[in-house]
Amino acid sequence: PLYLSVEQDPLYLSMMKRFRYFEQKVKKKVFMLQAFPRPARLFEIENERKKKGLPMLPYMPEAVQGDGEPMRERVRAIAKNCKKCVIFDIKALFLNEAGNFTVLHPKTHLRYFDRARHLTIVGRKLVEPMIIKLVAEIPRLMKAKYHDNILEWNSTK
Repeated sequence: PLYLSVEQDPLYLSMMKRFRYFEQKVKKKVFMLQAFPRPARLFEIENERKKKGLPMLPYMPEAVQGDGEPMRERVRAIAKNCKKCVIFDIKALFLNEAGNFTVLHPKTHLRYFDRARHLTIVGRKLVEPMIIKLVAEIPRLMKAKYHDNILEWNSTK
């Protein structure tokens, strides 16, 4: 659980301690992926939906194990307080028109995540434009300070 203030949260304090270590050891920048909702184990969901006669859909409420917002708040606080941190955010790539986190491609229904919750080739293809944007922004990000040290993807699919 997130405490009243992120600065009092034990997990945030532990993360910030780790990033203070990185600040001392890293010459330039530490790049960190912003948190996004944790996908559930899709193979288990697929089995349950088959038993109930339900199809697999790009957005299924049960496919999101946790919303990720408390961790996103911690990462934003790290971005604000870590001089050598650059945060990049891919969450928007997985949102549908209604703003729901999706786990399947809307047309092909192929999975974005594998059993270990790593990106599949379909998920990697979705994220690839963001990585290209990140690489193109590296010269600017190497000098960036808070608010400019956060790179978000705001376009639609």
